[in-house]
Amino acid sequence: MSEPALQLSEPPVSVLTFVVGHSQCALDVRRVLFLAEYRNEARQVPVTAPGMVGLISARGQYVPLYDLAGILGVLSLGAEKRELIALMIAREQDHVAWLDALRDALHSGKTFEKTTDPHACAFGRWYDSFHTDDEELSETLKAFDEPHRAIHALGRRLLDLAQDGHRDRALDSLRVDGITILDRLRALFGVARDRLESSIRPVTILVADAAGRPQFAWLVDRIHQVREFPPEAIHGPEAVGVVLPAESLMRGMLRDGTGDFLWLDPPLAGATRL
Repeated sequence: MSEPALQLSEPPVSVLTFVVGHSQCALDVRRVLFLAEYRNEARQVPVTAPGMVGLISARGQYVPLYDLAGILGVLSLGAEKRELIALMIAREQDHVAWLDALRDALHSGKTFEKTTDPHACAFGRWYDSFHTDDEELSETLKAFDEPHRAIHALGRRLLDLAQDGHRDRALDSLRVDGITILDRLRALFGVARDRLESSIRPVTILVADAAGRPQFAWLVDRIHQVREFPPEAIHGPEAVGVVLPAESLMRGMLRDGTGDFLWLDPPLAGATRL
């Protein structure tokens, strides 16, 4: 009697895991040549492809650098943070203008048109609904609560004083208390912006072609680790569940107890298909 055929199990897949926007991704480690923090070194060229940032030097040649977030159709964490920085600048200026409007109303006796409710101004509405997983930023934002409430409460108190015929007292208080509270708020806005700026650290992944030469590079938000997924964690493209702009890049999904990872498999023929 012949021996039964030996059943060989599928080997695990070894991948580099990383983050793009709020998505976890994976790439076969055999395609990874090196990782480096990106320092805006891309060389601009007159002709670009979708998602292309520019050209970077790699092992004696220039290869295209692509923003993987743009290719996947998501907002990178860096872009998200830059939007938040712009919002912080605008909301800080709102409160400078708010204090100027309060001063003008107290001087002129005109109606104060802005809100004295800390939950009703643009910053207050954003502040009450915003959540972040960044613990340091979260602690900084918590510090806004007291001075933000205080500056709006000051407005209510000074307007009441002026209405009761004590305009000079209201203006004196504004010159001292108003500027002091505004300075505290502006310092916090500066700390929050600095925290966001320092946390924008994109990483370049240099991707190899079939011969192990540099083919192109991806710009990603954060590197996790090299790890293995067993065969039962491997799922086909249908597991992604949505149609992404870079569907041709999708090999499938790697799924285990730590979450879902988009398993990317860029074409070996050349970067032009990206």
